[in-house]
Amino acid sequence: MGKACPPYKSVVVVGLGLIGGSVAKGLRRRFPGLEVIGVDPAEATLKAALGDKAITRAYPALPGRFEKGSLIVLATGPKGIFETLEALDGAVPEGVWITDVTGLKRRVVALVEQLGGSLARAYVGSHPMSGREVRGYTASMPDLFAGYPVFLTGCSFSEDEAYARLTAFWRALGGVVHRLEPVTHDRVVAWISHLPHILSFILKRTIAEEWPGPEGASKAEGSGLQGMLRIAHSDPNIWSELMIENRDFTLEALKAFLSKVHEAEECLLGGSLESLARSLTPANSREERP
Repeated sequence: MGKACPPYKSVVVVGLGLIGGSVAKGLRRRFPGLEVIGVDPAEATLKAALGDKAITRAYPALPGRFEKGSLIVLATGPKGIFETLEALDGAVPEGVWITDVTGLKRRVVALVEQLGGSLARAYVGSHPMSGREVRGYTASMPDLFAGYPVFLTGCSFSEDEAYARLTAFWRALGGVVHRLEPVTHDRVVAWISHLPHILSFILKRTIAEEWPGPEGASKAEGSGLQGMLRIAHSDPNIWSELMIENRDFTLEALKAFLSKVHEAEECLLGGSLESLARSLTPANSREERP
């Protein structure tokens, strides 16, 4: 879509943290004339977003009315999103669309299904896979989503137009859109996001607590270790909450990984170079799959 033709007349971003702030900044860069309304309880955040021209109007709480043709983006934490969805029940008129950016979808979609009505028809969930290990509005970037996957997950009532508009929305921000069912989404996320975070957190902890070498030498990190530890700078409390919520699929992924670790351990104990190399080589690497 051209700059003069955004997929919505206006966008209401609820929560101006890393993702919400990046949505606002990206929209204003891509569509300078678009009205982007920021909603955040933190006055300092609203002032910063207004100063950056990332938003055109600011509210400390959700406005009571929405313009027809607008999109509501819920970018708060999971608890805030559940509360806001319930508050919006019966308050979303025809022609107003809604999405959230939570990292898990089964419980959100179940609530939307339960609420039903115009809210459910207007809803399609989003999950941009382009977070950072730092949080807050100051960490947001207008090109955060460029080139990264964005998963769309609707409910049984979601209208085709809701999918079409949201697809155009994320593509305008540079995202590569994929449509997944809620259960499939949560299982995929366990493998490609929750498992890597567990490994990175535990690797960081292992080095911090078990390092047997000379004092200070563990801090001389090479690029390989730095890359593996990057996401361990994320907040473990937030990720623990997500993993517990998604524990069935996270355990599935973790158990599969541990079986490969035990296999490598046996090869090391046996002292076989050939067996170890074989255990470290994927039988069918993802890069080779169609």
